[in-house]
Amino acid sequence: MLHRYRFFTQKAFESHKKFEARLNEEVRKGWRAIGITGSGGGALVVMLERES
Repeated sequence: MLHRYRFFTQKAFESHKKFEARLNEEVRKGWRAIGITGSGGGALVVMLERES
């Protein structure tokens, strides 16, 4: 089983509500959030994982 990973980053000036909607769309596509952190500029970065 192969695991794929990617970073999902909040866009500049994007509201948390819009970011959450985009993130939920990725979850519907089969990605799973496994980690979250903030960048130096205040944006959120989520690490996503999916089994292939």
